[in-house]
Amino acid sequence: MAQPNTQSASAVQSCGANPLPMSVVIPTYNRAHLIGRSVNSVLPELLPGDEIIVVDDGSTDDTERVVAAMSGPIRYIRQQNAGAGPARNRGFDASVNPLVAMLDSDDEWIPGKTALQRGLMMARPDLVYSFSDFMVKKSETEVFRRYVSNWHQDPRPWSEILAPGAPFSAVAPLPPGWPDFQVHIGNLYDSLMATNYVATFTLVMRRDLVGAIRFSEDLFFCEDWELFAEAARRGPVAYLDTETAVQWGHDGPRLTQTNEYKTASSRVKMMERVWGADEAFMSRNRAAYDRVLADQHDICARWLLRHGRTREARQALRKVPGSRLRDRALSMMPGSLVHAMFSVSDMLRYQAGSH
Repeated sequence: MAQPNTQSASAVQSCGANPLPMSVVIPTYNRAHLIGRSVNSVLPELLPGDEIIVVDDGSTDDTERVVAAMSGPIRYIRQQNAGAGPARNRGFDASVNPLVAMLDSDDEWIPGKTALQRGLMMARPDLVYSFSDFMVKKSETEVFRRYVSNWHQDPRPWSEILAPGAPFSAVAPLPPGWPDFQVHIGNLYDSLMATNYVATFTLVMRRDLVGAIRFSEDLFFCEDWELFAEAARRGPVAYLDTETAVQWGHDGPRLTQTNEYKTASSRVKMMERVWGADEAFMSRNRAAYDRVLADQHDICARWLLRHGRTREARQALRKVPGSRLRDRALSMMPGSLVHAMFSVSDMLRYQAGSH
């Protein structure tokens, strides 16, 4: 049985209140060989009243047996394979605590993560959620630090993306031995329209402020991004400018597997029903919204052309002002011919690159 983390408890109790209990949701699919690393990174972080909820999204491997052999406040829920959104929602709905954290079953947390975010959420009860930077490990020796900027690819500093920063220690207690860093607290809703900044496996949400918002269940991609946006409309969020988690690279199955078309079409649907339906946002950001939306339709059109789906490509190109003449011309041709043209072009490029 994992022992309570007394250092974490003392850090958050210095806020002057009892620690808020946390539920940690870990969705998984065929990761019997990986999930132990994720769960074991959480167990030392737990305080009395915390829980781990493993949602098995229809695994066909030994996931259930592996989880059953673990000690600690772990609940195992199995469901038919339904995807990332339904799996995360099942865990969220089954959780009982005021704070809900997310962790993917192929990733892990850095010691001290829960003390940092629990203490911050207690010190700032207006925060809807908090998230952080992370590192990526391809192996024990191939490590990429402070990776979030590579991930979201927004060149602006966090003082512009979110809000000016302040020392974390000025807002909430630092866990023992943790160096101080900047925390940025503000409105992320507008910025989230252009790109996603939030890595789900670093996320801690406040249940009462998130309310009925859940992960989308009808999208191939962006099911978490839509939740981040809708929740950010409800109040301030916090970015911790420090690493609290590790994302591991591997070749195994993932809860979210997609292609360019599925990615862009999911993003179109998400944008239209979040920011596109927000009259106040559109009144101040219409040009930026139209530009990003047109880019997604353009990605869809080019993918459809490559796969010979010319009728659908024509429909997508109508939503792209100033679309390329070449693409418009291709969309008027028989789909089988266009697909063959791209296949030949790809083959020639491959042959040229192999010499």
